[in-house]
Amino acid sequence: MLLFNNYYETCSEGMRANIRFFNYKKLNYGFIFFNIGVVFLFSAPAVSLLFLIPSIYISFLLKGTNPKDDSLNIFFVITIILMLLSCLYTGLTNSSINLEKSFIENTNPFYSLFNWIPLFICYWGFNPYLKTKKHREFFSISIIFSTMPLIVSGLGQYLIDWHGPFELFNGLIIWYQRSISSGGLTSVFNNQNYAGCIFATVLPFFIFSFSKKNSKLENSISVIFSFLVITSIIFTESRNAFLSLILMSFLIMPNKLRLIFAGFISFLIAISTFIFKSYDFIYLYDFRPEVLINDQRVLIWRESLKYIFEKPFLGWGGHGFSSIWNSTIRYIPLKLENVKYYGHAHNLPLEITINYGILTSILISGIIIFILVKSWKRIYPKISTNYRNHNEESRFEKAWFISSLLILIFHLFDIVYYDIRVSILFWILMAGLRNISFGNHESNEISNGF
Repeated sequence: MLLFNNYYETCSEGMRANIRFFNYKKLNYGFIFFNIGVVFLFSAPAVSLLFLIPSIYISFLLKGTNPKDDSLNIFFVITIILMLLSCLYTGLTNSSINLEKSFIENTNPFYSLFNWIPLFICYWGFNPYLKTKKHREFFSISIIFSTMPLIVSGLGQYLIDWHGPFELFNGLIIWYQRSISSGGLTSVFNNQNYAGCIFATVLPFFIFSFSKKNSKLENSISVIFSFLVITSIIFTESRNAFLSLILMSFLIMPNKLRLIFAGFISFLIAISTFIFKSYDFIYLYDFRPEVLINDQRVLIWRESLKYIFEKPFLGWGGHGFSSIWNSTIRYIPLKLENVKYYGHAHNLPLEITINYGILTSILISGIIIFILVKSWKRIYPKISTNYRNHNEESRFEKAWFISSLLILIFHLFDIVYYDIRVSILFWILMAGLRNISFGNHESNEISNGF
């Protein structure tokens, strides 16, 4: 790259223009690869990566992405350094307590970095493909198409017991579609909460695809698929997805329609409960202190805080809640009923703090909150709950913000981030919001950085 820059400086202005045009065309190829990768993201993540990785490579190679252009990226760099220090310090100083020697999940703590550092690179690499409103609208269409197979497989699984797992290319592509007898709708995922998170996150894009500029047929299709996504969310029987659905109704609907929409959702849940025998409503109406105190999530959060206080600054060196908890219940007798295996802390900030310490958690949370606030000010310049202010021109921007908020709230009560489909979607949404916060709305060019 340095040699290319030196060569570029020695070229005439005409030659430089040719190079810029050539790079622009190449970056367009990256834009195409990016959106094809998005279309395959949910149903075939391995295929998706075959397109997303080249798009990132093109983005960096042709200087469509330059992390130096955004001062916020210095905090990403500091975060990476702290994560590496956490893993190195624990390993080199042998500072672990005796409990760590008995970890059931005896994996290299550096493996956990693959959940973060490559995704930060994705955040930078996808940036030029989300710079303008037109590009973000194109992504919105791509993510809608990506969700179609999930709707078909999920409803087929729930209504006619079409279950797998189904494998293709020797397990490269797997659709799990568990039997409904073991829980709610999972679609291609291994767990209903993953499906619930994806459906809840993409729903705003379906709803905001409805437009006065569309034909009646196009809007009818938008309404039908929005209804199918809502139905799929309910069939997942995921309380977190249900909470996201209720919250979304208050973020999207005008004041006069919120109660109607909430009543409609309640009606669908009632139908699901009495016909399909789904949902346990005890968590929705029983708020007695003893019920809340003995709730599994509250137990997990209490234990998580204990682990954090033991190693507050650099954390457990990449080891998460699962490693510590599951060793504790095996080797240290606990006077708890129904104690079982838990895979994570059911709260992403707590999980990050356990892994890498308080400062790292504050940095990541601070970056995300900063992006949310800045983009909110761009999308909603005047805070208003009046639906008429949700004008046509910014409807996908609002869908982007609401989807980002929903996936973040979901991770306050559960963690599905470690599925690569969820984590890639998460950082795409963050990259898009960051571009919105810069005010990159109107330009139709993919990049003006050459």
